[in-house]
Parts: sequence; structure tokens; C-alpha cells
Amino acid sequence: MVIKRYKSIINHLKITTMNSLQKQITEIIDYADNKIQIAVSWFTDEAILRKLIEKAPSLDIEILLSADEINLLRHKYFRELINLGVTVKKVGSSSALDGDFMHCK
Repeated sequence: MVIKRYKSIINHLKITTMNSLQKQITEIIDYADNKIQIAVSWFTDEAILRKLIEKAPSLDIEILLSADEINLLRHKYFRELINLGVTVKKVGSSSALDGDFMHCK
């Protein structure tokens, strides 16, 4: 019983932290007035991608991603960003086992 409660607390903290970070990032995007540059291995957060789509017509946005397949989960958002003039580039190999895999934190 104690273990279940502990796991529940940890999961709640992760969700709360994630939501807090998501809110902070979308607020930063809102305040941008010229250019946004993003370099991240995995970009799967739909709320942040939607915020970038909203701001794309008025900003110069560049996104650098790893070639990892997980980024395909949000392919429709990246396609929309590209159609709005955003630069989206994939770098490195698609496998973390290769020497040139992008791993930014």
C-alpha cells in the first residue's frame, strides 16, 4: 500500500512539473518578438507545437531535431510549421547507438 501511494505521489509530481514547464515555455514563446531557435532531440509536446504554429506567421522560427523516429509522432505539426515558413531540420542518425546521434538536454 505504501509503495502504491509513493508511486502515485511521484506521478503527480511529474505531471505537475511537466505542466509547469509547458506553461513556462509557452509563455516564453508568447513573449518572443523576433526569432525562436529550438534544438532538442525529441519534440512531442502538442501544446508547445500548437503555440509555435500560432506564432509562426510573425516570427522567424528554426527547429533542430534528432532524426529519431519518435519525432514522427507529431509529423502533422512539423508539416504545418514548414508550410508556415518555419525551418525544421533533422540531424544525426536515427539510432542512439550510432556516434552522431543528437542528444540535447
